[in-house]
Amino acid sequence: MGKKRTIRGSERTIILRIFHFFEEEKLRGITIPITAVDKRVCAATGVSRHTLTRIKREEENEIAKRRRLEVESEPQPSTSSEAPTESVKLSTPGKKRIQKKKLEIDDMCYQNQNLILLYRSQRSANIEKTISGCQKRP
Repeated sequence: MGKKRTIRGSERTIILRIFHFFEEEKLRGITIPITAVDKRVCAATGVSRHTLTRIKREEENEIAKRRRLEVESEPQPSTSSEAPTESVKLSTPGKKRIQKKKLEIDDMCYQNQNLILLYRSQRSANIEKTISGCQKRP
């Protein structure tokens, strides 16, 4: 079986859906033909056909990425007709975040210096406005 690990709630739900799907088939017989693999997977797991297509495409991309890395590291004979023997680990999709540029100490000193100069210039401008306002009053 491999290493023992905790099966999370969503994985448990999918396992139960597959179990109930096979129980139904045991009682009623095969309702979806065995040749319609995509339909059977969608019915067993409870995911849409579009989701299944995206997951399959992601797997193909991962396999292609692995092959490119293997070719770059060591030239080996092509085995593209063979099915992948190793399981592909897909990442969990998440929100795309734009990473902010990390500032180095030199950049921070430069920005602090600019902020101080800006503050002083605005402060002096405000002082000049106040003085000029006081002088205009009779």
